[in-house]
Amino acid sequence: ASNSTAKDTVVNSAGCDSIITLNLTINPIYATTDVQTVCDSLTWADGVTYYSNNTTATYYTTSVSGCDSAATLNLTIINSTVFIDAVQACGSYTWINGVTYTASNNTATEILVSSNGCDSIVMLDLTLGIATSGSDIVSACDSLTWINGITYYSNNINTYYTIPNASGCDSIVRLFLSIVAVDVSTSSNWESISANATGFIYQWIDCSDDSPIAGETNRSYIATANGSYKVEITDGTCSGTSECVTLINVGINEAELIGISVYPNPTSDVLNIDKGTNASLEITITNSAGASVHQSISQNQITTIKMSKMATGMYIVTLKNEQGVKVEKVVKR
Repeated sequence: ASNSTAKDTVVNSAGCDSIITLNLTINPIYATTDVQTVCDSLTWADGVTYYSNNTTATYYTTSVSGCDSAATLNLTIINSTVFIDAVQACGSYTWINGVTYTASNNTATEILVSSNGCDSIVMLDLTLGIATSGSDIVSACDSLTWINGITYYSNNINTYYTIPNASGCDSIVRLFLSIVAVDVSTSSNWESISANATGFIYQWIDCSDDSPIAGETNRSYIATANGSYKVEITDGTCSGTSECVTLINVGINEAELIGISVYPNPTSDVLNIDKGTNASLEITITNSAGASVHQSISQNQITTIKMSKMATGMYIVTLKNEQGVKVEKVVKR
């Protein structure tokens, strides 16, 4: 230790006592520990850059008093964190940096300070889906049960339904619905029944056993016997069946119109009608579609009707007076 009191007596060159007093200063050797807590890396006093914890590195230098000074490093490295923020959104997305993105993005980064004081790097991984819209154009027979579970019985263009699309965003579907309803009403006249709908495919049916009547595929049906009849009408896609119509006048009073003749049959030019012994006849001619092509009342013995300009096909000639009715099928060539 330092000392300023120690003395010693020696003989000087003259043979006399010489008293020496000690004035000693003892300088210490310094040994310290440098405690460091840093982010990611540290370049220390020895010039070395450290990237991980270290408790063994030592650095020697000379103190101001000229003695050795040794420093030992006690280093704690806290690494910055990197976090990927994976986001799925629709339309647009406003991130933590305040920027609104309208397209997918995996390059945006934001640096934050974590709880330990070091950088926390957040990287955006944004998948942005787009909401879509579409139209469901549907034509249905009589009714339609749509994707929303509702059954519609009339035309509709104002119904919307939202479902997720492939990107998980809203897909808005608008319904454009056309309901096709086949007109199955009929009109009857004595021995004949006609469908009111034109331009369709027809099949007449005997209601007694619900069996199709062979060959009866015209718009009108002339019954050969009393009974109940209906018609199935289709356009190739939609179809419907009429109510049964009961005919009870088939053949009534026809015997009283004996002597009436219609000729020639088939014809290509004119059709002659001989009234026989009847005073007069009400004459009606309808085509296979049920449309009237001729109407007249004649008291002539023979009435001649020009058919040259009429289309080829089958025609129904109905002859009536106060005594009854007679129906004939005539073919126009």
